[in-house]
This record gives sequence, structure tokens and C-alpha cells, in this order.
Amino acid sequence: MKPYVIHFVLAVTMAGCAAAPKTDFTVKNKPIGQPLAGFGACMNPYLYSFPNDKEVSPVAVKDLEAKVKALRPQFVRIFFLQSWWDRDTDSSTAKDHPGMRESLIKTIRLAQDSGADVLLQLWWDPSRYADPEAVTRKFAATIGQLRQKYGFKCIRYATIQNEPNENSDDVKLARYPLVYRAFDKALRELNLRGDIKIIGGDLVGEGQSRWFAMMARELGDVLDGYSVHVYWDYWNIEPMLHHIEVSTQIIARMPAKARHPLYITEYGAQGFRDSPRIEPGKADTGKPLVEDPTYAFEMGIFALESLNKGVIGFAEWDMYDAWYDRKMTYGLIGAVETGFELKPAYHVMELFTHATGIEWQPLKIDGQIEDVWVAALKSPSGKMSLFVLNRVRKPQTVTIGGLTANRTFETQIWNADHKGHTSAGNAITSDEHGVATVANVPHMAIEVLTME
Repeated sequence: MKPYVIHFVLAVTMAGCAAAPKTDFTVKNKPIGQPLAGFGACMNPYLYSFPNDKEVSPVAVKDLEAKVKALRPQFVRIFFLQSWWDRDTDSSTAKDHPGMRESLIKTIRLAQDSGADVLLQLWWDPSRYADPEAVTRKFAATIGQLRQKYGFKCIRYATIQNEPNENSDDVKLARYPLVYRAFDKALRELNLRGDIKIIGGDLVGEGQSRWFAMMARELGDVLDGYSVHVYWDYWNIEPMLHHIEVSTQIIARMPAKARHPLYITEYGAQGFRDSPRIEPGKADTGKPLVEDPTYAFEMGIFALESLNKGVIGFAEWDMYDAWYDRKMTYGLIGAVETGFELKPAYHVMELFTHATGIEWQPLKIDGQIEDVWVAALKSPSGKMSLFVLNRVRKPQTVTIGGLTANRTFETQIWNADHKGHTSAGNAITSDEHGVATVANVPHMAIEVLTME
């Protein structure tokens, strides 16, 4: 009997500790960087003023507002000029027409009513003026007014100067720390610093290393984050992937006190263009690029790659098509003449804004399949969302481990119809080992699994 007893015990023991099956990807209970600031887009502050007020009627703008709110953006970037606040106009886009102050207020209100946190960006370089400290004090004071008088507690972030490393007329490298330290001081004097995170950079890719080095050295104790802009030719995503990789690696190598999270405050692809001022151009089909699902699909690649590299804030360029100095048509929502159509990228952004939230934590993923991206995020209360993107030229089945056993996920699939729309998929339940099988994800599709 002794051999039989030993054999029986061994069998039970082995059955009780059977290894979980091998999976393509495994979700680890390990955070990637800091919690999410959110997904969203840049919102044009000229929407309610000249020249847009000439073509966007009060009735039409209600339709646009409803579509912005339905998107539920989490992180929004809005330009600001002090002249809008002090003189109610500017001499560039507004052509000295009044109404910019009210347009700014309405734009921020729309962002807040949509549920977004706002990054307010002082657009022009304050060092062009005789007293940059006075300019930053005014900017800080205006933020205080907007938060207190108008109730815009949504203003949680601030940046000074758009793309300073691109234009030689903008704030110079050596002067940049003086401007930001003056702004930090002004916020502290107004008891606003605890409410406002200061994001430095807003850099284009060219020459960004020198600027990152300067910010780490001179502003590591002032800044709460860094920001960059990423654009690429839609027929070649490698420069986009490289830009994300390089930017996150630069920050990872900084001294600990200067190692702050990365925000992408503009991003988008560009197509075939007859002139650099024609943006974003056309697809190889001849149709406007942003109407082609390929454009929206690349926005999904960008988001998943960035999440897995530790990026926490996403403001796509642009929320809607409206006039700045010209009407660029990057918008998730089209212009008034199209009835504010919802473009394919709107539906991709909707996947992220509806399946995640501010303060959700991106989690580390082990595993790799060429041309397949997987990302996982967990809410503070324990909800989880998984994203699967398939660039392989056939339907792809993916297994994901590390999940709670026997849990059901609802699914949504973007581009199953190859027209850039979103449809409901079949529910997926993880097995007793915590493995979910995501079957037959179509080529150029994104599937999101959400667990309540």
C-alpha cells in the first residue's frame, strides 16, 4: 500500500499546483510610471470669437458642444494670451476684434463641463517683454481669477511658451529657467502652487536633448512634468516610435529629483501635402487623411506605445476643426460645414476616454508579438481595461494572462467594419488560471476589454 499512497499524494499535489498555461502576454501587478493624467485633445480658444463666430451659429455650436461632452475628454490643452484677458482681443488671429476673453471662458467651461482637467498654456514668449516676471505674475493672477471667480477648478496644469526649441524668436535656452522660476514664485505667492502642476518643455523633436538637459539641471526642483510634440508621416511610423522611445529614455536617465512624468501635448500624423501650410494633407487614396481609418489607427498605436513607455498625458491635435490663423483639419470633430462630423479618430479617442479615467494606473505587460500592441490599466477601485491592437495583416488571436480568474469583460471593437466605427463585441471571460483569449481581432482594429 505504501507505493500506492505515495503515488496518490503526489498526484494530488501536482494537480493542486499545476502551472498556468503559457500566454502571449501577461499583465503584471507592477505600475508603469505614475497614474494617468488622461486622454483628450487641444481645444481651440477662438471657437466663440472672430473669425469662427462668422460661420458657427449659436445653434450649430450646441451640436459641437454635445459631441465634445459625449467624448468625455480627461486632459485638455488650451492656449492663452494675456491680451485676451487684458484687452479682450489680439492682433493676430482675432484681428483686433473683441470677444476673446469670453471665448476663452466659454472654451474652458466646455472643457470643465466635459469632465476634463485643463492645461492652460501661455502661448507667446514672456521674455520678449521688458519684464518677464511681470508677465508671469499676470499669468498666475489670471489663473487665480479663472479658478476662483469663474469656478474653473479644472485648470490643474500650466505651461509657458509653445515649442520654444523650434523658433529662434522664442524664449532662449539660458533665459527659460528665469521665466519658470518667476512663474513658480508667483503661484506660491498666490497660494496656487498646490493646485497647479507646472509642465515644462512643449518641445519638438529637433534639438530636444539640450532643452531636456537644461530643464533637468536648472528646473528639476520646479517642474512637475515635461511635455513634447510628436508628428510623423503616416506612411512611416518608425520616427514616431523612435521619438517616444528617446524622450522617455532621456527622462529615465535624469537625476531622481528631476525625473518627472512625460505629457504629449500635441500629436498627429501628416499626409501628402502640396504645401507645408496644408495640414495634415491627404492619404494615398486622395481623400483627406483624417477621414481615412489609417490615420485613426496610428493614433491608437501612438497611445498604446506611449502608455507602455510611461507617458501619462495625451492631448491630440486637435479637438475640432476651427480657425486659428488658418483652418487645420486635424480635428477629431470636423468643421461646421461638415455638420461637425465625427471622424474615425474621434471613435478611437472614445475607446480610451470611456474605458479609462484620470488616476488609472498603467500596468507592466510581459510578452511580445510583432505588430500587436497590448496595454492594461487599472482604476483606483480595481476595475481593469485591456487594449489589443492588431497591425498584422490577418485576424489575430491573443491570449492574456495575469488576470483575475473567471471574470467577464465587456468588449468594444474599433474598425471591425473597416470604416472607422466602433461596435460591440462578444463578452470574454477569463478562465480558472486568469487567462483571457481575445479571438480574431481584425487587421487594423483595436479591441478594448473592460471589467467592472
